[in-house]
Amino acid sequence: SIAALAAETAPEMLWQGRGVPIDRAMAYAWADMSAERGYPRFIQLREQYWGRLDETERAHAVQEGVL
Repeated sequence: SIAALAAETAPEMLWQGRGVPIDRAMAYAWADMSAERGYPRFIQLREQYWGRLDETERAHAVQEGVL
């Protein structure tokens, strides 16, 4: 499905800026959602992303994750 494809590709596209502007906070939010929806490879990726975000990006990621 399109939703599954988005859940699997959006985090890396946003993190790396492939076809979209880089948005590390939004990449984390997508990885978090993908992990929560049962995509196991995103559990580790989500933690890696979180460790690489600065405080401002973390605050933005939390805000995006609750919207």
